[in-house]
Amino acid sequence: MKKFAVIFLVLTLALTACGNQTKVTIDIPADLEYTEAELIETIENKSDAKYTLIHNEDGSFVVELSQKQHEELLNDIVEKNVTAFAEVVEKYDFIKDISHNDDFTALTMVVEEEAYVENETNNMMAPMIVAFFNVSYQFFSGVEYEAIDFTIDFINADTDELIETYVFSEDF
Repeated sequence: MKKFAVIFLVLTLALTACGNQTKVTIDIPADLEYTEAELIETIENKSDAKYTLIHNEDGSFVVELSQKQHEELLNDIVEKNVTAFAEVVEKYDFIKDISHNDDFTALTMVVEEEAYVENETNNMMAPMIVAFFNVSYQFFSGVEYEAIDFTIDFINADTDELIETYVFSEDF
C-alpha cells in the first residue's frame, strides 16, 4: 500500500521552474499528508541529485534543485523508465517492445495481438506500470499534474497495425 502512496505522490507533485533563475522547485501540497521520511525516500529513489527539502508550517514541502541537478534528475528518470520498460517486456510475454518519444507524450507497445486480446483484463497491469513511469517523467519535467496527457499505442507485432490506443486523460 505504501508503494501506491509513493506513486500517488509522484503523480500529484507540482513542479515550477523559477524563470531565468538557476533553481527549480517542486511543491508538494500539505493535503497529500506525507511525512518527511516518505518524501525523502521518494526523491532519493528517483535520483542521486542533491536537493534542499523545506517543510512548511502548513504541512506542505518544497524541494529545491539547481537547474543542473534538475537535468540530472530527469536523466535519472529516463534511465529508470527505460529499465522499467525493459522489465515489463521481460515479465509480460505478449509484449515484444516498448518505445517512447523524447518527452514521453507518446508510447508504443508492440504486442502479440491474440495473447493481448485473450487476456486483456489480466494484461492491464503492464500499461499501468508504463503509465506510472511515463507520468513521473512528465511531472518532473514541469508538466502540471492536471495537464499530463499521453498516448499508449498497442501495435500488432506481426502486422504493424494499430490494435488500440489508450489516452491517459481518458483511460486511466
